[in-house]
Amino acid sequence: MGLSMVQGIVKNHGGHIEVQSQVGYGTTFEILLPKVEVKEEAAPPIKQPIPKGKNEHILLVDDEPMLLNVAAKILLSLGYQVTPMADGILALEEFHREPGKYHLIITDHSMPKISGLEMAREFTRVRRAIPIILCTGYSESIPEEKAKEAGIYDVLLKPFSRREMAERLNRILNPPWAAGSM
Repeated sequence: MGLSMVQGIVKNHGGHIEVQSQVGYGTTFEILLPKVEVKEEAAPPIKQPIPKGKNEHILLVDDEPMLLNVAAKILLSLGYQVTPMADGILALEEFHREPGKYHLIITDHSMPKISGLEMAREFTRVRRAIPIILCTGYSESIPEEKAKEAGIYDVLLKPFSRREMAERLNRILNPPWAAGSM
């Protein structure tokens, strides 16, 4: 690299070059650059392992076959048993047959025949304290009061990640206050 190139780089960084030369001893080039404040980067947060299920049974309702299939695979990979249903009316019939079989229900909000909110009301008529997660692809939020009246524990916006699903399920199925009650 030539001296003119070095001088250009040093100037571009706000520095300068000092030169000392003595016959018989040689030449010394001193490159002076401005002090730069280096901010120590925080170490990236350590991600906690994704919480897994303990073989709880989930009734999963969504009228879109692809979404139903993907969500079912995610739930199975997390250690849950899953009964996937593409029809809200059939899901209600299934739940009426065996309401004690399910630990939690995940339902889509917008479906033909019956909405997720209407289904939630019906599920809670059969079993009052069944946890229900309502999934919606719409950015507008469901009014919290309306969701609570229908028995909804949580609203999950689509698309959701595997981790987000796992953490929501863990929070609902394993609340911290229940840790010592077994």
